[in-house]
Amino acid sequence: MKRPVRCFEAAVEILNSSISQKLKPPQKAGPSTAQGTNVDAMAEGLKKVGITQTDLKKLNVIHIAGTKGKGSTSSMCEKILREHGYRTAMFTSPHLVSITERIQIAGQPISNEKFTEVFFDVLDALGGESNSDDDATAPPKATFFRLLTLVALKCFITSQVDVAILEVGLGGRLDCTNAVMEPVVTGCTHIGYDHVMVLGNTLTLIASEKAGIAKPNIPFLISPEQDQEALDSLINTATGRKALVSQCQPIPAEVKVGLQGDHQRINASLALALCDTWLKKMHNKSVYISEGGSLSPTTASALANVRWPGRCQILKISENVRILIDGGHTDKSIEAAFKWYTTARDTNTQRYLLFFCHEGREPKSLLAPLSGFEWERVIFTPLVSSKSSLEWGKDMPAESEMEWVRSQHKDWSSLSSISSEVAASLPSVIKELREVNTPVDVFAVGSLYLAGDIIRYCKEHDLAV
Repeated sequence: MKRPVRCFEAAVEILNSSISQKLKPPQKAGPSTAQGTNVDAMAEGLKKVGITQTDLKKLNVIHIAGTKGKGSTSSMCEKILREHGYRTAMFTSPHLVSITERIQIAGQPISNEKFTEVFFDVLDALGGESNSDDDATAPPKATFFRLLTLVALKCFITSQVDVAILEVGLGGRLDCTNAVMEPVVTGCTHIGYDHVMVLGNTLTLIASEKAGIAKPNIPFLISPEQDQEALDSLINTATGRKALVSQCQPIPAEVKVGLQGDHQRINASLALALCDTWLKKMHNKSVYISEGGSLSPTTASALANVRWPGRCQILKISENVRILIDGGHTDKSIEAAFKWYTTARDTNTQRYLLFFCHEGREPKSLLAPLSGFEWERVIFTPLVSSKSSLEWGKDMPAESEMEWVRSQHKDWSSLSSISSEVAASLPSVIKELREVNTPVDVFAVGSLYLAGDIIRYCKEHDLAV
């Protein structure tokens, strides 16, 4: 039976065809006036789809940039404001299992049916960028992330939400989400080295790109514990854009955060400040009982119960084995996740490391924080998914991917005397781990795609308990 042209699977195939479009290095720092940038193309896309700046302003946006912790901070903001009674929307990336996770309303991913409907509405509106019924999978001219951003915004507008939390995809200044000209508040999480070929190879350059979301007379809030070089750049850039700049204070020790790890407390500090600013500006309310006082019961409960898959998450896959998962993929985020692992693991268990990082990363720098630990086993694994495709479940990894995995294994050998091994596939690793008859806590880290693959495999095979 012929598959309907306008179905969820067809939408995914069209998105697949747009993933291969490469990012280009940024232009000189500062407001862009050149044609053809993401912001210019996004503005044209908004016009074609029929979304105005008035529509976007009504979304009452919280806009979040940063190197690590953007998704966690977004999820905290969403949970807090939803528990305060507001209809929330959230746009984040990447997803772990389904593309619909990126677009959430009232704390839930939109349905496949809703995604399909809005996706093809957007594609039709783009006119020459859409595909004919005879060639539904031909590559669209719009990039993957631009299409998704347009779909998300269209969903949010038609769903009449009270607040939309937008996570920047890459950088900030030239990101598609920066087409929103009048957010209620903007914020920046911790700055570190990532995407240096696109954003620049110094913290000053990277922070300047991130602070490009700052807007005149709109609060720009900076998370605590920034490197001084990054902090100076954030303040200078945002001040130059005439934003209202301030840095958050760390939350008190007695405040409970549902997401584990000390680094999540830093993210929570920014989330609380963003929500407090939003509530005061929009409704003259606060996350606190009184100025400078304790958190309101609603806020405290929301923060204590927030969940965000793939970040400091524990899956028990058998009687003896737990996998402690974190999607950390920069040196700083892996350091933070490893600190969590050392406190969350059972001291009576054996210690295994399961690792994968994508090409373009520097395995040695990512593995260095882990190399001094006494691991019983170190396993390097290929993925089930692919960064260049939304498809999942390939039978066996390509030889080129295995070469990359073996190179990580080799890098480990230069850092540590502890032997390591290369797995044939991730499913084979999980199957073998389930047969282990001694208590083991596995630390799985290096990529959000690795975290997603583990979660999805365990879910599909009813393994996690």
